[in-house]
Order: sequence, then structure tokens, then C-alpha cells
Amino acid sequence: VAAYQVRLVTLGAESFFVLATANGVQIYDGKGKQLMYSHALTEGKTVLTGSGAEMANHARGICSTCTADGYAQICVGSAAGSIFVITYDGENFHTSTTLQGQHAGSITDLGSEVDSYRGAAPTGAEAPRPILVSADDAGLVNVWAANTPTDFAKLFGVQLKAPVATVAARGDQVIVAEASGVVSFVSLSTQRVYCELQAHSRFLSAMDLHPWRDVFATVAEDSTVGVWALPKESG
Repeated sequence: VAAYQVRLVTLGAESFFVLATANGVQIYDGKGKQLMYSHALTEGKTVLTGSGAEMANHARGICSTCTADGYAQICVGSAAGSIFVITYDGENFHTSTTLQGQHAGSITDLGSEVDSYRGAAPTGAEAPRPILVSADDAGLVNVWAANTPTDFAKLFGVQLKAPVATVAARGDQVIVAEASGVVSFVSLSTQRVYCELQAHSRFLSAMDLHPWRDVFATVAEDSTVGVWALPKESG
């Protein structure tokens, strides 16, 4: 079975290996030995991408979230544009809801503020905002309010020019790495792109935030790695 993404996800004091495959989602313990939960894809074997091409359905885009009422989740996207919200009660996982109908393209990545902190905010930092960010290969970025395990409400969406490679959230901003090499910064308050950075000249393949400092790194097919400070939105 083809694996499209593997991530070590931290929920509080516990970590789990999450596999996104052609069949669905598997969650293993932190040592990768015990299968704790499995969620199968049921949307069909083939789907249409944001460009209209046909592709095999698969799971992709993994992040942790925390709802406003204090529950922890692992969220995983699919090529069909769905997002599976898998809630952890401290002992077991279960799929609490599936978000559908807001992405016509294939989900490429998911992010949240608690995920950018690797599961818990550093000492002295404000509590992470209960949000989820989703992005697809058609360049659409959606921001969701994570209210309860069964209630994720879309707040707004931003349409960008290129497919999104990866997303992250920190404070009042969403950081979006586009495949074109551009990094866009979206304000949660004004719900608009307030800054664009031409980070690379070729395909941008990955981006990651520092777990407690407001800096991030990017890497691309132009054979360069960039380390950048998060910009501030001016009034």
C-alpha cells in the first residue's frame, strides 16, 4: 500500500506515528509497534484534482488540533477534499466528524497553532488558538474554528495563485507555502493576505515552524534552504 505521508504527532505528553496511505489513516503508538486506530477511505478509488485531472484517492495532510472545549484531535485530509477529525480521549481514538464540501481540490496539508508548537505551547506563551487550517492543490486555504470534536465551523477562505505545498499557524497569522516558491501570510483578524515573500525560484517542497521561536524554514528545488523571521502586520 502506498504511503503518502508519515508524521510523528504529539498530543500533550503523548506522541503517535500517523500514516496517510492509499487506503486511509493508521495511528500507531509512539514506538510504531501497536496499531491504535484505523480509518478507511470510503470516497471512491479515483478523484479529480484542482486542475481537473484524475488521480488515485489517498489520505494526505496530518496535524494535531485542540478544540475550544479542551479535546485533542489528529486531523487528516484526503485527495477527495475531505478532512477526518479523529479525537483522542486519553485512551482511545475515534472519528468524531468529517469535514466535507469546502475543498474542490485535493487536500495537500493541514495546520494549527498547537501543531506548530509540537502539541503544547511553551511556558509563558498564550494558549494556542482552537483553529484548523486546510489547503489544497487548487490554491484554496480555509480556516476553521475548532469548537468541539463534532463542531468545526468554517470561518473564511483565501484563494491563492498556486497549489499549496504546506501550511502552519502561529498567533494571529497563517503561513502558506505555495508550490511556486511564494510564502503568503494571512491575518486571522483581517482575513486577508498582508504579506508575500518570494522565498524560492523553483518548486517549494517543504516548510516548518520553529516549535517556540517565531522563525520558519523553507526548502525548494532551487537547492536552497531559507530561514526566515515571521513578519508583523502593520496597521
